[in-house]
Amino acid sequence: MIFFNMYMAAATQTKNLSLSNPRDVASLRTAAITSCGVTMAYQNGQQSYQVLKNIDLTVQKGDVQLLMGPSGSGKTTLLSILAGLLTPTSGRVCLLGQEITK
Repeated sequence: MIFFNMYMAAATQTKNLSLSNPRDVASLRTAAITSCGVTMAYQNGQQSYQVLKNIDLTVQKGDVQLLMGPSGSGKTTLLSILAGLLTPTSGRVCLLGQEITK
């Protein structure tokens, strides 16, 4: 049932897909968001605070992800980087194969 839901969510964006065609099924698993080695540090005078350290993440089209952690653990920072609102200190983020952290 989960796979069917993912297929239907992606099929609304694509025409003429068929579950019996292996190429169609494979195309549905193309990564929507990918991060490689994302690190984020904030500078406060002489002090540096590393909020994120080498985050590798892949989210496929149609997937539903959950991000949990204690207050101050970097959840909002990570989401802001993945959305292209913040630029990471290092690493890269790709959205549908297009790098957005240049």
